[in-house]
Amino acid sequence: MLRAATVLIAQKGLGQATLSEIGLAAGYSSGLPTMRFGSKSGLLEALITSMSGWCNSQIESAVAGLQGLDAVRARLDTHLANTMKYPEGAVAFQLLALESRYSLPDLRTHVDDVRGGWRRDLEMDIKVGQALGAVRSDIDARTYSDLLMGAVESTVMHALDGGIERLRRGLPQYVEVLIDKPAAADLETGEASASKVANQSQGRRSRSG
Repeated sequence: MLRAATVLIAQKGLGQATLSEIGLAAGYSSGLPTMRFGSKSGLLEALITSMSGWCNSQIESAVAGLQGLDAVRARLDTHLANTMKYPEGAVAFQLLALESRYSLPDLRTHVDDVRGGWRRDLEMDIKVGQALGAVRSDIDARTYSDLLMGAVESTVMHALDGGIERLRRGLPQYVEVLIDKPAAADLETGEASASKVANQSQGRRSRSG
């Protein structure tokens, strides 16, 4: 029944996915969702719990034995892999997150707990990476965990048009530019070289003028 709810929400939106439709789509009676969950809010609470539980189990399996920057990469890649594996779930969760801010405020605490847990795990991985010397010490772990989760969540909008695979391939480089010390040094060197070339080019134009 939760699977049917996920698909209908992803396809039609929260407002248009009714309890009776969910029951029928799941192969049961139209009244069973109300009997089982009490209300639409109760069903959505159960759906959030089910989604986050599945996602967390995938993440924990992926990061087992990893720490620091390796764990950061594994967490982010697993979030994106889950979206590719189960796009309806990713879209439905984002709709739940959005509506919890506006039309369904009773869900907000639950959604915030789930998203906050993901962010805090990334923050801890970044701090461990800093302690190990693999992550720049001059960045704020909380700020960058927010940025990285924002990058992941934005890919959901690409889940249905094929763009997510391109973003998934690019995310490791995004992580490295943000927090990996060697990559940051390479970026600074590249910027310095680009600036030097630009200055030389400007000088030539000035002399020719």
